[in-house]
Amino acid sequence: MPIYFLALHVIALHYSGKPEQARAAAMRLLALSEAEGYIRVFLQKGQLMRRVLQSLLRAPRRESDSLPPASIAFVRKLLAAFREAQSAERRAQNIAPFALRSTLERSNALLEPLTRREQEVLRLLAEGVSNQEIACQLVISLATVKKHVSNLLGKLGVASRTQVIARARNWSQLA
Repeated sequence: MPIYFLALHVIALHYSGKPEQARAAAMRLLALSEAEGYIRVFLQKGQLMRRVLQSLLRAPRRESDSLPPASIAFVRKLLAAFREAQSAERRAQNIAPFALRSTLERSNALLEPLTRREQEVLRLLAEGVSNQEIACQLVISLATVKKHVSNLLGKLGVASRTQVIARARNWSQLA
């Protein structure tokens, strides 16, 4: 089950009054996402996910329901990211629209790390290679290259290929 659907499944179980199943699914979601450091998948689900994460930190009835220490640390990191995003949103409401930039956008940390393939595509973009040439060099379809470029735009929070390269250089993603 893809990670985004698993996140929705966790929320659905939690809010449909199935706490044991929700906890089990959440433990699986955490195990899959914490290894890669995925944060965006949780933040995109908003306050519903925040409440689910908070419930995971409450004392379980049985020892077998306890989260591993690494998962507890990851849940705390996720909740801190929610607080940071919420603070940034409150600050943004007090700033002129042209100056809106969230704390997460200004930080050097990506909300979700780049995959190995996305890093390869990014390197080729920085070299000025076209999508078609990237497809040939990496032996992938043109549609797949476009998907990787789209993912880069989203993960780096920019709107163009040029901005992808500039943002990546700022974040030292390019060697």
